[in-house]
Amino acid sequence: MLLLGLCAEHGASAREKKPPAAAQSSASAASASTEATEPPPPDAPMRAHYDYGRAMFAKQEYIAAAQAMERAYAKEPRPILMLNVGQSYRKAGRYKEALAAYQLFLEQAPQHPMAADARDYIRTIQLLTQQEEKRKQVELTLEQTQEELERMRKPPIYKRAWFWGTVLGGVAAVVAIGVGVKVYRDQRASDSGLVSFQF
Repeated sequence: MLLLGLCAEHGASAREKKPPAAAQSSASAASASTEATEPPPPDAPMRAHYDYGRAMFAKQEYIAAAQAMERAYAKEPRPILMLNVGQSYRKAGRYKEALAAYQLFLEQAPQHPMAADARDYIRTIQLLTQQEEKRKQVELTLEQTQEELERMRKPPIYKRAWFWGTVLGGVAAVVAIGVGVKVYRDQRASDSGLVSFQF
């Protein structure tokens, strides 16, 4: 759903005070140049922030659109702007912020023609949030199960090659030391001193 225009009474008053055609074309050209460039300064009027927000929404830059609509709302707290903030955040996948904006819209304008849509968006976001939480729980359970399977797949220590290599190395070392000690003792027992040669 696209962003909504400002409230109907603003549109009606704008139609009553219609500027000349030349002024309209220069105003629309200025508006188009504002839409295509940088965000308006913080002290710009509400309409400049609103137009910039619409331009960002059209470019699918939803976070920038939401922030511009929030600045417009700070200038003139019109409930419809909060609905637009919710739409922008929802499109950006920032559901927590979207929920807050929709709820504020409903608090301020519970009888607005778009209130039913806002309630539907809230229900949809709540369902999506619940599904996301369930998905995360399932992923966590799968990850834990995978880790447990990995632990179970690893052979016990006595079935690992390095274990037997260490054991055999230790046995070989003990045997070598034992043999060495025996040879040394045998040599010492037979050693009677200097060996004499006869010429």
